[in-house]
Amino acid sequence: SYWALALGKAIGGLGTGVAVVGCNAAAGSAPEAGERQRLIAGLNVGLMTGVVLGSAVGGFAADYLGYPAAYGAAAVCVLLAGAYGWRSLGGVRRFSPETEDGAAACGSVRQFLRDPGVWGFLLCIMLPYMLMMYFKDYLFPLFASGLGKTESVIGSVMLAGGMLAIVLGEAAPGELIPRVGAWNAARLSSLVSLYALGLFALKPAFETAAVAICLLGVSASFGYAAQGAYYTELFQRAGVGAGKAMGVFSLFDNLGQTGGPLALSALLFLGAAAESGVIAVGALTLLAGTSLLKAGRKRFARHEG
Repeated sequence: SYWALALGKAIGGLGTGVAVVGCNAAAGSAPEAGERQRLIAGLNVGLMTGVVLGSAVGGFAADYLGYPAAYGAAAVCVLLAGAYGWRSLGGVRRFSPETEDGAAACGSVRQFLRDPGVWGFLLCIMLPYMLMMYFKDYLFPLFASGLGKTESVIGSVMLAGGMLAIVLGEAAPGELIPRVGAWNAARLSSLVSLYALGLFALKPAFETAAVAICLLGVSASFGYAAQGAYYTELFQRAGVGAGKAMGVFSLFDNLGQTGGPLALSALLFLGAAAESGVIAVGALTLLAGTSLLKAGRKRFARHEG
C-alpha cells in the first residue's frame, strides 16, 4: 500500500541520515589531517559506489524479479551494512577524544560559524549543490518513467553517470584541487551541475536528461572531495576541534538530504523542465553571491584581530 511504502521510505531515510552523520563524524575524529582527508574521500567513493550499484541492480531486480524481491534484497543489504558498520566502530576507539573545556568549545564553534566563509560555504555552495544532485535521484526517474522508460533503462543511465563519478573520482580531485584550490574546484563543480540542469531545462528530452546525468557524474567526481577539502581548511585555520566541525558539516549534509526531496516535490507542479530551470537559477544566484564572501571574510578577520 502507499502508506506502507511511505513509512518504509521514511524509516530508510532516517537510517540513511544517521549512517551518513555517524560516518562523517567518525572520519572527522581521526587525529591526523591526512588520515581525515583519506577517510572522507573513501567515504565519498563508498557512497557513490553504493548509489550506482543500488540504482542499477535495483532497477533490474524490479524489472525482472518484481518489487517484492527488490525490496527484500534491499533489506538484506541494509542488514549487511549494519553488521559491517558495527564492526568498523572498533577502529574509532583509537581516536583520542577532544579534551577541550566545554565553555571554550562552545565559544569556538560559535566563532567558527560567525565566519562569513563558513556559513557562506554551507548555504551558498553545499546545500544548493546537494539540491542540484537530486536531479538524478528524484527528477530524472520521474521524468523517464513518464516517458514509458522501464526501471532497467533508468538504472542503466544512472549507472553510466555513477561510473563516471567513480572512475574520475580516483584522479580528478588529486589533479584539480592542487592546481586551482579547493574553493575554486568546489565552485567549478557547481557550475558543471548548473550547466547540466540548464541544458535539460532548455531541451527536456530523454537524451538530454541522460547527458545531464553524465555531467552530474563528472561534477560529483571532484565536487564532494573539493567541498570536504575546503571545509577541512576552514576548521583547521579556525582552530575548531575536528569532531565538532564535522558535526556541523554532517548536520548540513543531513539537512540537504532531507530538504532536497521536499523542495523538489514542492516544485513538482511546474514540470521537470521548469523545475530544473528554477533550481538552476536559484543555485546560480547563490553561487554568484560567493564572490562577496572573500571580502566579507577579510573584514571579519580584521574585526576579530
